[in-house]
Amino acid sequence: MAIFMDRPRSDGWAHLFSDKAGEAGSRELEEFADRIGLIRRRIHALHTYAEHYDIRGGEIHLVRAAGVPVVDRRELGRILKKKRSVMGPRRGRLGRPRKIPHRPE
Repeated sequence: MAIFMDRPRSDGWAHLFSDKAGEAGSRELEEFADRIGLIRRRIHALHTYAEHYDIRGGEIHLVRAAGVPVVDRRELGRILKKKRSVMGPRRGRLGRPRKIPHRPE
């Protein structure tokens, strides 16, 4: 299984995602979501390297009971970086890469 969950944040939310890029990852994530009863329209960043479900509370317990490994933010970053190298950047409504706001140091 290549489905993972990151550690829940302080507000109780976590992310459910696949480490596979492209259609295979989307299919795997959808199949798992169906199995535990998540509603498909709740998926975020559909068909991008950042595709995921936001989960909390009882959903987190279902995911853990299904044996999904929990990763820290650093590992999540590594997985997303690898998927992005295969799939390319996220695209906005007009098909252009999304602008990332400048963060002053």
